[in-house]
Amino acid sequence: MLLKFLCEPFGAYVLEDSPHFHTTALVLGKYEGKNDEESLKILHEKQSCKTYEDWHKTIELVRFKDLGPIGSKKVTEEDDNTFLFKNGIDPSDIGQGSLGDCWLLAAIACLAEHPDALRKLFIDREINSRGYYKLRLYDAAKEKWVTVGIDDRFPVLISTMKVFKKKKLLFLRETDNELWVCLLQKAFAKIFGGYAQLHGGNSVIAWSFLTGGNCMMLKRMENQAVWDKIEYTFGSEKSLRDPTRIGQSSVFYDLKYDNDFKKKTEDEVFDVLRAYAKAKCLLGASIQKSEHEKVEEERKNGLIPQHAYSILECRRPGMRSMDKVYDKGKTGFKLIKLRNPWGDSAEWKGAWSDGSKEWTENPTFAEELKYVPDANDGIFWMEWSDFAKNFTKISICDRDANKDLSLEIFEDHPRCGPCLGCASGCASFWCKCNGCRVIYFGNEKGDAMKSGAGCTKICTAV
Repeated sequence: MLLKFLCEPFGAYVLEDSPHFHTTALVLGKYEGKNDEESLKILHEKQSCKTYEDWHKTIELVRFKDLGPIGSKKVTEEDDNTFLFKNGIDPSDIGQGSLGDCWLLAAIACLAEHPDALRKLFIDREINSRGYYKLRLYDAAKEKWVTVGIDDRFPVLISTMKVFKKKKLLFLRETDNELWVCLLQKAFAKIFGGYAQLHGGNSVIAWSFLTGGNCMMLKRMENQAVWDKIEYTFGSEKSLRDPTRIGQSSVFYDLKYDNDFKKKTEDEVFDVLRAYAKAKCLLGASIQKSEHEKVEEERKNGLIPQHAYSILECRRPGMRSMDKVYDKGKTGFKLIKLRNPWGDSAEWKGAWSDGSKEWTENPTFAEELKYVPDANDGIFWMEWSDFAKNFTKISICDRDANKDLSLEIFEDHPRCGPCLGCASGCASFWCKCNGCRVIYFGNEKGDAMKSGAGCTKICTAV
């Protein structure tokens, strides 16, 4: 209590959550269900186990440094091959494992497009031998940032250790000796009450914890070409009219249609998304599955219903001279860039997909958009008209981008890394004017929860 009293006035972060999150039962948690019977049913469907005790016996918590060879390198105490951030932060660092948390990974991938914003979530920014790290996430119930402490022990399936003689992460794809994705996922697991609580969700929920920004959703009306707006409000149970609890956390949310919101056409929605993308806000999308489809069953066109995608860019190539945010142009191509958190070949297969004829017919567009052919990385382009026909929900986080400044520590230079980071940061801040650009011209979140207002960008863009 004394330490908290002395440190908080100076902006220090005080560890408020319980440090006890180290047993297999606590770390894995239980699947969300209406009752114990439904929870066990989900467990059997997802993990082929009848009881949680049986599931816990198949899992071992292993320190990151003991995972064994990852890629082509061996991680040992003597080796400096392990990094918190290896070669910077990139969305391709993220790959989904055997957990239905695409909503979370897609949300993290969106924030990874803005490395400074993501790096600021980490209070500890270097690998340490103790294996204990502190991160900060926004608690809407307390209306402030809180510190979450976690260790670097992650779930590993025991059977794979025996078969492949290699310890592989269970809930994430191989990370090439990079730790930040594992830590961020585990921080959410701790707040939510275990990894199982991360099964199924919405990117909007993750963005509330990651940014503290205003969140909303645009939803295409059934069998119509217009989009309506759903408002999300986060807070404590007592502060909301119709609260829904987020996992086992103390945070609740409430959602409702904005009756005063004027429904938007496809062209208007594209201008809205371009405005948000230009302001470095976070965007995602998903598809409502039909009655005969299974959850996350890939369609013939390569898209996956009931699955979260990140929206990376909204562009109109070939119109650089007149490519303004609010030009409301009706000519030229309208393209949108998305990413599947699976990070593999499960991508769109129609027009403007990887290897399609549109790229060879428009080589100047490929150069302008920095198109990478046949990368099989989950990233793909679509024409806006195809997007609007297939996708039914668009998630938006209007965040503060005027604080996206952080010091990068070059971990591949252990002795002089902090000095290099300081020199590079100062040069970027002053010489490249990034400091002034971020502080004075960075986006400041609007009052997105005002009825009918939505956000300044929605009103201005259309």
